[in-house]
Amino acid sequence: EYSGKLYEAIPDTASGEKVFYAKWWHIPQVSGGCYAIGAADELHQFAEDYNRTAPGAVCVKLIADIVENKNVTIDDQLNVADTAFFQEWTPIKSFRGTFDGQGHTISGLYYDDKYEVSAGLFASIGDNYEFSTVSIKNLNIKDSYFKAASWVGSLVGISKWKTDLFVENVTSESIVEATIYQANKSDGTKVGGLVGYFFGESDEWRTLELVNVIHKGRLSSTSESAGGLVGSLFSARIIIVHASHEGAIYAREHAGGLIGEANNDCQIDLAYVYNEGSVEGLYIGGLVGSNRSPLNIYNAYNVGELKTSRKPGGIIGDVYGEVNLVNSFNMGKGTAST
Repeated sequence: EYSGKLYEAIPDTASGEKVFYAKWWHIPQVSGGCYAIGAADELHQFAEDYNRTAPGAVCVKLIADIVENKNVTIDDQLNVADTAFFQEWTPIKSFRGTFDGQGHTISGLYYDDKYEVSAGLFASIGDNYEFSTVSIKNLNIKDSYFKAASWVGSLVGISKWKTDLFVENVTSESIVEATIYQANKSDGTKVGGLVGYFFGESDEWRTLELVNVIHKGRLSSTSESAGGLVGSLFSARIIIVHASHEGAIYAREHAGGLIGEANNDCQIDLAYVYNEGSVEGLYIGGLVGSNRSPLNIYNAYNVGELKTSRKPGGIIGDVYGEVNLVNSFNMGKGTAST
Protein backbone atom coordinates (compact mmCIF):
# COMPACT_ATOMS: atom_id res chain seq x y z
CA GLU A 1 0.00 0.00 0.00
CA TYR A 2 1.33 3.40 -1.01
CA SER A 3 -0.61 6.34 0.36
CA GLY A 4 -0.23 9.78 1.87
CA LYS A 5 1.29 12.92 0.39
CA LEU A 6 3.24 12.51 -2.84
CA TYR A 7 6.85 13.75 -2.82
CA GLU A 8 8.91 14.04 -6.00
CA ALA A 9 12.02 14.78 -3.91
CA ILE A 10 12.91 14.71 -0.22
CA PRO A 11 11.94 18.18 1.02
CA ASP A 12 14.53 20.55 2.48
CA THR A 13 12.44 20.83 5.63
CA ALA A 14 12.73 17.12 6.39
CA SER A 15 14.65 16.47 9.60
CA GLY A 16 15.11 13.63 12.04
CA GLU A 17 14.12 10.12 11.09
CA LYS A 18 11.78 10.00 8.11
CA VAL A 19 10.60 7.08 6.02
CA PHE A 20 9.88 7.64 2.35
CA TYR A 21 8.55 4.83 0.18
CA ALA A 22 9.35 4.74 -3.52
CA LYS A 23 7.15 3.32 -6.23
CA TRP A 24 7.78 3.27 -9.95
CA TRP A 25 5.04 4.67 -12.14
CA HIS A 26 4.46 3.08 -15.50
CA ILE A 27 4.49 5.24 -18.61
CA PRO A 28 1.24 4.68 -20.55
CA GLN A 29 1.71 2.92 -23.85
CA VAL A 30 0.49 4.47 -27.09
CA SER A 31 -1.81 2.24 -29.13
CA GLY A 32 -3.50 3.31 -32.34
CA GLY A 33 -2.41 6.90 -31.74
CA CYS A 34 -3.96 7.05 -28.25
CA TYR A 35 -2.52 6.78 -24.76
CA ALA A 36 -3.87 3.50 -23.32
CA ILE A 37 -4.32 3.88 -19.56
CA GLY A 38 -5.31 0.93 -17.40
CA ALA A 39 -3.91 1.60 -13.91
CA ALA A 40 -3.72 4.40 -11.34
CA ASP A 41 0.02 4.88 -11.72
CA GLU A 42 -0.34 5.25 -15.49
CA LEU A 43 -3.04 7.90 -14.99
CA HIS A 44 -0.79 9.81 -12.56
CA GLN A 45 2.16 9.55 -14.92
CA PHE A 46 0.08 10.86 -17.80
CA ALA A 47 -1.11 13.82 -15.68
CA GLU A 48 2.43 14.66 -14.56
CA ASP A 49 3.83 14.41 -18.09
CA TYR A 50 1.01 16.39 -19.68
CA ASN A 51 1.27 19.20 -17.12
CA ARG A 52 5.05 19.35 -17.55
CA THR A 53 5.31 19.18 -21.35
CA ALA A 54 1.97 20.68 -22.54
CA PRO A 55 1.98 18.57 -25.72
CA GLY A 56 -1.27 19.98 -27.15
CA ALA A 57 -4.11 17.84 -28.49
CA VAL A 58 -3.88 14.15 -27.59
CA CYS A 59 -6.08 11.06 -27.52
CA VAL A 60 -6.53 9.13 -24.26
CA LYS A 61 -8.43 5.87 -23.77
CA LEU A 62 -9.02 3.95 -20.56
CA ILE A 63 -8.59 0.20 -20.98
CA ALA A 64 -9.61 -0.82 -17.43
CA ASP A 65 -11.30 0.49 -14.30
CA ILE A 66 -8.95 2.58 -12.14
CA VAL A 67 -9.01 2.82 -8.34
CA GLU A 68 -7.10 5.79 -6.91
CA ASN A 69 -8.29 5.46 -3.31
CA LYS A 70 -11.03 3.59 -1.47
CA ASN A 71 -13.81 5.02 0.69
CA VAL A 72 -13.02 8.66 -0.04
CA THR A 73 -16.64 9.54 0.68
CA ILE A 74 -19.07 8.00 3.13
CA ASP A 75 -22.76 8.95 3.13
CA ASP A 76 -22.08 11.98 0.91
CA GLN A 77 -19.39 13.31 3.27
CA LEU A 78 -15.61 13.29 3.02
CA ASN A 79 -14.07 10.42 4.98
CA VAL A 80 -12.01 12.77 7.15
CA ALA A 81 -10.59 9.98 9.30
CA ASP A 82 -8.60 8.56 6.38
CA THR A 83 -7.53 11.65 4.41
CA ALA A 84 -3.93 11.35 5.65
CA PHE A 85 -3.70 8.03 3.81
CA PHE A 86 -5.22 9.14 0.52
CA GLN A 87 -3.06 9.65 -2.52
CA GLU A 88 -3.89 13.14 -3.77
CA TRP A 89 -4.85 13.62 -7.39
CA THR A 90 -2.91 15.98 -9.67
CA PRO A 91 -5.52 17.72 -11.87
CA ILE A 92 -4.63 17.80 -15.56
CA LYS A 93 -4.14 21.37 -16.83
CA SER A 94 -5.02 22.92 -20.20
CA PHE A 95 -6.06 19.55 -21.67
CA ARG A 96 -6.81 19.43 -25.36
CA GLY A 97 -8.04 16.47 -27.36
CA THR A 98 -10.19 13.44 -26.55
CA PHE A 99 -10.55 11.50 -23.31
CA ASP A 100 -12.56 8.31 -23.89
CA GLY A 101 -13.32 6.22 -20.81
CA GLN A 102 -14.69 3.41 -23.00
CA GLY A 103 -17.27 2.71 -20.27
CA HIS A 104 -14.68 2.37 -17.51
CA THR A 105 -14.69 3.94 -14.05
CA ILE A 106 -12.18 6.10 -12.19
CA SER A 107 -12.89 5.90 -8.47
CA GLY A 108 -11.35 7.49 -5.42
CA LEU A 109 -10.05 10.78 -6.84
CA TYR A 110 -9.15 13.10 -3.95
CA TYR A 111 -8.11 16.74 -4.15
CA ASP A 112 -8.22 19.28 -1.30
CA ASP A 113 -6.45 22.65 -1.59
CA LYS A 114 -8.44 25.70 -0.51
CA TYR A 115 -5.76 28.08 -1.84
CA GLU A 116 -5.71 26.68 -5.39
CA VAL A 117 -8.08 27.80 -8.15
CA SER A 118 -9.46 25.32 -10.70
CA ALA A 119 -9.74 21.64 -9.82
CA GLY A 120 -11.32 18.47 -11.14
CA LEU A 121 -10.19 15.49 -13.17
CA PHE A 122 -9.12 18.34 -15.46
CA ALA A 123 -8.25 21.58 -13.68
CA SER A 124 -8.61 23.39 -17.00
CA ILE A 125 -9.17 22.61 -20.66
CA GLY A 126 -8.21 24.28 -23.91
CA ASP A 127 -6.29 27.42 -24.71
CA ASN A 128 -6.84 31.19 -24.51
CA TYR A 129 -5.17 31.97 -27.84
CA GLU A 130 -5.62 28.98 -30.16
CA PHE A 131 -9.01 27.38 -30.89
CA SER A 132 -9.40 23.83 -29.59
CA THR A 133 -12.07 21.18 -29.16
CA VAL A 134 -12.20 18.90 -26.13
CA SER A 135 -14.25 15.70 -26.03
CA ILE A 136 -14.84 13.68 -22.84
CA LYS A 137 -17.01 10.61 -23.18
CA ASN A 138 -18.00 7.17 -21.93
CA LEU A 139 -16.62 7.76 -18.45
CA ASN A 140 -17.72 7.12 -14.86
CA ILE A 141 -16.27 8.91 -11.84
CA LYS A 142 -17.14 7.49 -8.42
CA ASP A 143 -16.32 7.93 -4.73
CA SER A 144 -14.42 11.17 -5.37
CA TYR A 145 -13.88 14.52 -3.65
CA PHE A 146 -12.73 17.87 -5.07
CA LYS A 147 -12.18 21.08 -3.11
CA ALA A 148 -10.45 24.31 -4.15
CA ALA A 149 -10.84 28.08 -3.84
CA SER A 150 -12.91 28.41 -7.02
CA TRP A 151 -13.70 26.96 -10.45
CA VAL A 152 -14.29 23.41 -9.31
CA GLY A 153 -16.05 20.56 -11.14
CA SER A 154 -15.62 16.82 -10.87
CA LEU A 155 -14.87 16.70 -14.59
CA VAL A 156 -13.58 20.18 -15.52
CA GLY A 157 -12.72 23.12 -13.28
CA ILE A 158 -12.62 25.84 -15.94
CA SER A 159 -12.53 26.17 -19.71
CA LYS A 160 -10.27 28.62 -21.51
CA TRP A 161 -11.58 31.26 -23.90
CA LYS A 162 -11.16 29.54 -27.25
CA THR A 163 -12.44 26.10 -26.26
CA ASP A 164 -15.47 24.04 -27.23
CA LEU A 165 -16.36 21.17 -24.89
CA PHE A 166 -18.41 18.10 -25.78
CA VAL A 167 -19.33 15.68 -22.98
CA GLU A 168 -21.28 12.50 -23.67
CA ASN A 169 -22.21 9.44 -21.62
CA VAL A 170 -20.58 10.58 -18.39
CA THR A 171 -21.66 9.82 -14.83
CA SER A 172 -20.07 11.33 -11.73
CA GLU A 173 -20.70 10.43 -8.10
CA SER A 174 -18.65 13.00 -6.23
CA ILE A 175 -18.56 15.81 -3.67
CA VAL A 176 -17.50 19.19 -5.07
CA GLU A 177 -16.72 22.20 -2.86
CA ALA A 178 -15.22 25.69 -3.11
CA THR A 179 -14.20 27.77 -0.12
CA ILE A 180 -13.40 31.44 -0.62
CA TYR A 181 -10.35 32.97 1.03
CA GLN A 182 -9.23 36.58 1.46
CA ALA A 183 -7.13 36.90 -1.71
CA ASN A 184 -9.87 35.38 -3.87
CA LYS A 185 -12.85 37.45 -2.72
CA SER A 186 -13.13 39.52 -5.88
CA ASP A 187 -13.66 36.48 -8.11
CA GLY A 188 -16.09 34.48 -6.00
CA THR A 189 -16.51 30.74 -6.16
CA LYS A 190 -17.98 28.69 -8.99
CA VAL A 191 -18.89 25.05 -8.45
CA GLY A 192 -20.48 22.53 -10.81
CA GLY A 193 -21.18 18.85 -10.50
CA LEU A 194 -19.38 18.36 -13.83
CA VAL A 195 -18.06 21.78 -14.95
CA GLY A 196 -17.21 24.66 -12.64
CA TYR A 197 -16.95 27.61 -15.06
CA PHE A 198 -17.42 27.61 -18.83
CA PHE A 199 -16.94 30.78 -20.83
CA GLY A 200 -15.93 32.23 -24.16
CA GLU A 201 -14.77 35.61 -25.33
CA SER A 202 -17.30 38.44 -25.11
CA ASP A 203 -17.45 38.71 -28.91
CA GLU A 204 -17.27 35.01 -29.74
CA TRP A 205 -19.47 32.23 -28.37
CA ARG A 206 -17.97 28.92 -27.38
CA THR A 207 -19.99 25.70 -27.33
CA LEU A 208 -20.72 23.42 -24.39
CA GLU A 209 -22.70 20.23 -25.05
CA LEU A 210 -23.66 17.80 -22.28
CA VAL A 211 -25.51 14.71 -23.53
CA ASN A 212 -26.51 11.71 -21.41
CA VAL A 213 -24.82 12.96 -18.25
CA ILE A 214 -25.56 12.46 -14.55
CA HIS A 215 -24.12 13.94 -11.39
CA LYS A 216 -24.85 12.55 -7.94
CA GLY A 217 -23.39 14.13 -4.83
CA ARG A 218 -23.25 17.19 -2.61
CA LEU A 219 -22.13 20.58 -3.94
CA SER A 220 -21.12 23.59 -1.84
CA SER A 221 -19.95 27.11 -2.71
CA THR A 222 -19.31 29.55 0.12
CA SER A 223 -19.76 32.49 -2.25
CA GLU A 224 -21.62 32.47 -5.57
CA SER A 225 -22.65 30.00 -8.26
CA ALA A 226 -23.31 26.32 -7.67
CA GLY A 227 -25.07 24.12 -10.21
CA GLY A 228 -25.81 20.41 -10.30
CA LEU A 229 -24.07 20.17 -13.68
CA VAL A 230 -22.48 23.59 -14.39
CA GLY A 231 -21.61 26.33 -11.91
CA SER A 232 -21.37 29.43 -14.10
CA LEU A 233 -21.67 30.29 -17.82
CA PHE A 234 -20.59 33.30 -19.85
CA SER A 235 -20.60 34.01 -23.60
CA ALA A 236 -21.44 30.45 -24.58
CA ARG A 237 -23.82 28.28 -26.59
CA ILE A 238 -25.07 25.57 -24.25
CA ILE A 239 -26.99 22.40 -25.11
CA ILE A 240 -27.86 19.97 -22.31
CA VAL A 241 -29.91 16.88 -23.24
CA HIS A 242 -30.87 13.82 -21.17
CA ALA A 243 -29.20 15.00 -17.99
CA SER A 244 -29.85 15.04 -14.25
CA HIS A 245 -28.52 15.87 -10.82
CA GLU A 246 -29.17 14.31 -7.42
CA GLY A 247 -27.74 15.68 -4.16
CA ALA A 248 -27.84 18.77 -1.96
CA ILE A 249 -26.64 22.05 -3.53
CA TYR A 250 -25.63 25.14 -1.55
CA ALA A 251 -24.30 28.54 -2.58
CA ARG A 252 -24.57 31.85 -0.80
CA GLU A 253 -26.28 33.07 -3.97
CA HIS A 254 -27.09 31.79 -7.48
CA ALA A 255 -27.67 28.08 -6.99
CA GLY A 256 -29.55 25.85 -9.41
CA GLY A 257 -30.38 22.18 -9.76
CA LEU A 258 -28.55 22.06 -13.11
CA ILE A 259 -27.00 25.51 -13.73
CA GLY A 260 -25.94 27.99 -11.05
CA GLU A 261 -25.90 31.14 -13.16
CA ALA A 262 -26.00 32.00 -16.86
CA ASN A 263 -24.59 35.46 -17.46
CA ASN A 264 -24.95 37.71 -20.50
CA ASP A 265 -24.29 36.57 -24.04
CA CYS A 266 -25.38 32.95 -23.70
CA GLN A 267 -27.88 30.86 -25.65
CA ILE A 268 -29.15 27.88 -23.63
CA ASP A 269 -31.25 24.86 -24.57
CA LEU A 270 -32.21 22.23 -21.98
CA ALA A 271 -34.22 19.14 -22.94
CA TYR A 272 -35.22 16.00 -21.07
CA VAL A 273 -33.51 17.12 -17.88
CA TYR A 274 -34.37 17.05 -14.17
CA ASN A 275 -33.12 17.79 -10.68
CA GLU A 276 -33.83 15.75 -7.55
CA GLY A 277 -31.47 17.53 -5.15
CA SER A 278 -32.30 20.24 -2.62
CA VAL A 279 -31.14 23.76 -3.52
CA GLU A 280 -30.22 26.33 -0.86
CA GLY A 281 -29.08 29.96 -0.96
CA LEU A 282 -30.25 33.30 -2.33
CA TYR A 283 -31.55 33.61 -5.91
CA ILE A 284 -32.09 29.90 -6.44
CA GLY A 285 -33.99 27.77 -8.92
CA GLY A 286 -34.98 24.15 -9.25
CA LEU A 287 -33.09 24.00 -12.55
CA VAL A 288 -31.37 27.39 -13.04
CA GLY A 289 -30.40 29.76 -10.24
CA SER A 290 -29.93 33.00 -12.18
CA ASN A 291 -30.46 33.64 -15.90
CA ARG A 292 -29.60 36.68 -18.04
CA SER A 293 -29.71 35.05 -21.48
CA PRO A 294 -32.23 33.46 -23.88
CA LEU A 295 -33.21 30.13 -22.36
CA ASN A 296 -35.32 27.29 -23.78
CA ILE A 297 -36.41 24.44 -21.52
CA TYR A 298 -38.24 21.38 -22.89
CA ASN A 299 -39.60 18.37 -21.01
CA ALA A 300 -37.97 19.13 -17.68
CA TYR A 301 -38.83 19.03 -13.99
CA ASN A 302 -37.60 19.72 -10.50
CA VAL A 303 -38.57 17.80 -7.36
CA GLY A 304 -35.78 19.12 -5.14
CA GLU A 305 -36.64 21.21 -2.08
CA LEU A 306 -35.93 24.95 -2.37
CA LYS A 307 -34.51 26.62 0.73
CA THR A 308 -34.20 30.40 0.56
CA SER A 309 -35.28 33.77 1.89
CA ARG A 310 -35.00 35.60 -1.45
CA LYS A 311 -36.13 34.99 -5.04
CA PRO A 312 -36.80 31.27 -5.29
CA GLY A 313 -38.15 29.75 -8.48
CA GLY A 314 -39.39 26.24 -9.04
CA ILE A 315 -37.62 26.22 -12.41
CA ILE A 316 -35.60 29.49 -12.55
CA GLY A 317 -34.77 31.76 -9.63
CA ASP A 318 -33.53 35.16 -10.82
CA VAL A 319 -34.77 35.92 -14.36
CA TYR A 320 -33.57 38.76 -16.60
CA GLY A 321 -33.49 37.03 -20.00
CA GLU A 322 -36.11 35.64 -22.35
CA VAL A 323 -37.39 32.22 -21.24
CA ASN A 324 -39.40 29.62 -23.16
CA LEU A 325 -40.82 26.75 -21.08
CA VAL A 326 -42.41 23.73 -22.75
CA ASN A 327 -43.87 20.77 -20.85
CA SER A 328 -41.84 21.57 -17.73
CA PHE A 329 -42.91 21.63 -14.09
CA ASN A 330 -41.85 21.95 -10.45
CA MET A 331 -42.92 19.70 -7.58
CA GLY A 332 -40.22 20.72 -5.12
CA LYS A 333 -41.55 22.30 -1.95
CA GLY A 334 -40.27 25.70 -0.83
CA THR A 335 -38.88 26.50 2.60
CA ALA A 336 -38.54 30.14 3.69
CA SER A 337 -35.69 31.10 6.00
CA THR A 338 -34.67 34.33 7.69
